[in-house]
Amino acid sequence: MHYGRFAMKKIYKTAKRFLIERIPSKDAKEILDSYLELPDQSREPVDIPDLFRSLLESAQNANMKAGVIGESIGGFNKLGNALYSFDPRKTLNKFEGSPDVLLDHIVKTLKPRGKIRNMPRSIWPKYCKTILSAAAFFNQFTSGEEFYEWANSLYSNKRSMPALPLILAAEIEGIGYPLACDFLKE
Repeated sequence: MHYGRFAMKKIYKTAKRFLIERIPSKDAKEILDSYLELPDQSREPVDIPDLFRSLLESAQNANMKAGVIGESIGGFNKLGNALYSFDPRKTLNKFEGSPDVLLDHIVKTLKPRGKIRNMPRSIWPKYCKTILSAAAFFNQFTSGEEFYEWANSLYSNKRSMPALPLILAAEIEGIGYPLACDFLKE
């Protein structure tokens, strides 16, 4: 269903009025406005390690990966202990082209619970390839601000907007369009 701008404003105003009428307080409008006027933090650049961490967290959201990856090591953030605090440059310098060596390092450093299958199509080996391709992708940028400028240059035009997750999906192994959108949303 497609609504025009006028119709959307009318729906918004009606919904806001509905909520104000139902909040049991004389300050209902101020309370509601305080929630509706939150600053948009999605445009505030973050550091490359934060972007790398966020993308890897989105990557583990596919299928059973969150249970196999994050839960087996006591929480996703512990992966940073094996990835130099989620520094893609250091990770790539140490393990580039060697997802098996990276997996051995993760196993030695984090001691994941359960059996680690080392078959090419198993979760951990595929995830290590995702880690290394994500590290290579983020190494293209000198800062989070540079990444945001690049992303916003695609996002600012309606016709190029869908290209952003497509590029991420093409450049980073194991990241399809839905996971790329999940990363960008976060």
